[in-house]
Amino acid sequence: MLGVLERELTLGPDGEARYRERLNELAVEDESELARRIRDREVDATDDRLVTALWAITRDRLLVSNPKYLSGEVDDQPLHARA
Repeated sequence: MLGVLERELTLGPDGEARYRERLNELAVEDESELARRIRDREVDATDDRLVTALWAITRDRLLVSNPKYLSGEVDDQPLHARA
């Protein structure tokens, strides 16, 4: 638990800024709005910008909560975008 706290203190502020920037790029205020827009098909769930943003958000969260999931060779691209 202390490791998570240390990582949150170290990585949290930059991660939060990147998170807000990604939501802003997707033209939504928060995750609830994004989920609603995806559910209502206002946003294409296969759009590369969306998938890339969601992957980056997930990766940033894992860096704080459990970086072991990202150990080894980590590709910053979602699986479907890898060639």
